[in-house]
Amino acid sequence: RAGYALTFARYALQRDKEIVLKAVQHDGAALACASSELQSDKEIVMEAVRKRGGALKYACKTLQAEKEIVMEAVRQNGLALEFASKTLQSDKDVVMEAVQQDGRALQFASKTLQSAIQEDSRALQFAGETLRSHQDVLVSC
Repeated sequence: RAGYALTFARYALQRDKEIVLKAVQHDGAALACASSELQSDKEIVMEAVRKRGGALKYACKTLQAEKEIVMEAVRQNGLALEFASKTLQSDKDVVMEAVQQDGRALQFASKTLQSAIQEDSRALQFAGETLRSHQDVLVSC
């Protein structure tokens, strides 16, 4: 609940790196309540996405485009690919990591990568059981 408490904290506390770090270590979603400066802090964002991949949504655009951060987010939650930069949504390594974690992440991959997977159905063997078991995702490809 410490992460949730940050919602009600005064702005000065939402700007305090030590407090925000503890909050995101408890619940990555607390990044949503951090100051914009701390949403741009690599250490804070990394801790947040380790705990909850979807916290990538609250990171600054620069960090949403940083491969190391995005890889950590999609390892934790493949659907965090939705919040990655367009460039990283086109990155084969990032997309494959996301899809292996959750096959539904394919919907957030670039159209180019989706097409490549559609054209080469052999690539599905690398997607993992999650993707292969989701008929709705396979049909949409």
